[in-house]
Amino acid sequence: MLGEYNVNQQLEALVNQDQYWRSSYRQYVQQQIGTDDWSSPAYSQNNQRLFADWLRLVGHTADDPFLDKQTRAMAKPLIEKHIDEIAASPDDSYGSVKYNAWLLIQHMDDDVQFQRWFLQHLDPNSTTPASGPNGNNPYQMLHDRVNINNGQPQQFNTQMSV
Repeated sequence: MLGEYNVNQQLEALVNQDQYWRSSYRQYVQQQIGTDDWSSPAYSQNNQRLFADWLRLVGHTADDPFLDKQTRAMAKPLIEKHIDEIAASPDDSYGSVKYNAWLLIQHMDDDVQFQRWFLQHLDPNSTTPASGPNGNNPYQMLHDRVNINNGQPQQFNTQMSV
């Protein structure tokens, strides 16, 4: 059986891959419109064009599943196999096994059933802030993400519109 350290090392490598592309896109947006504030009018008016242009720049198209689907293909079975270890971890702070699993699942928008399943393993009363604008915890952020993906309103107002 893999210990939490080994599971977390694998999840952390996948998080690094996931965040590399998101960071690259954020830098591109900053260069193009002078801000990486997702709530800015400049971004909201140009987000689809910016994303399409960035994909072409990095050699991909919107139909190419190079980002989330590739990461999910590796992360999902790992998380499913080790969910008991992940869920039992009391630590959901940045870089922990629970945080890394949450961050990957947060971006699996075309697998809402998996997001909903993982949500059951998070503590809704956690005092650990994730990366939300108001210091929201991972449960709140994933809860809103699941609601959006099901066409429902956000409860905690943690998600931007992309």
